Amino acid sequence: MPLFFVLAGWSAHASLARRGAGGFLRERVRRLGLPFATGAVLLCPILKYVELRSGLSITATGATPLAHPFEESFLTFLPTFFTRVDRFTWSHLWFLLYLFTFSVLYAPLLVRLLEGGRRLAHASTLGLYLPLVPLVLIQTTLRLRWPGVQNLYDDWANVTYYSLFFLLGFVLARWPAWETVVAREWRRAGLIGLAAYLMLAGAWLALGGVGSRRWLAGRSCSSSRSKR
Repeated sequence: MPLFFVLAGWSAHASLARRGAGGFLRERVRRLGLPFATGAVLLCPILKYVELRSGLSITATGATPLAHPFEESFLTFLPTFFTRVDRFTWSHLWFLLYLFTFSVLYAPLLVRLLEGGRRLAHASTLGLYLPLVPLVLIQTTLRLRWPGVQNLYDDWANVTYYSLFFLLGFVLARWPAWETVVAREWRRAGLIGLAAYLMLAGAWLALGGVGSRRWLAGRSCSSSRSKR
């Protein structure tokens, strides 16, 4: 997913440079907003129905097992998908919604970077690794509070995490000098990434290999108890 947001930021630069701010936003509505709305209406009710039939309900606050088997027919369920908050979901279409939100939210900043940023002749190796600082902070602080339910309004770990990758993709396209540094550092960066992955995998195994489903279910139960 980080790579997808980097590529999205990269393509946003080309779209903004070609179309201008107004054209860029219209293009985002056409390519992101309309597919999201269409998928939410035509596909997501089916996904939610299958989910409920499997005995699980994933809502904006997490995943919880159903207390009783779900036995409604699809035609009975369908109207409630659009009228009940606990049944509506955008499921895997969250990527389109987040990307559309980022495009609209950061459009003024992207315009300033495109029009006001001076040409960068050289880029430093240190600058390439600086984004690791906010990324590590996000994953070690915000992620503990918001582990990953993509509900947009209460998902600050993912919002900040993916926002950074989106903006980095735009910066890479705006200042091609960074490509030289990336080409020079890819081996070292790959080794750092591999080492970080092995450390995370070791920690995950040390904790018993707890799955995301159990994590989300536990978070949801804890949230319910705190509300009571």
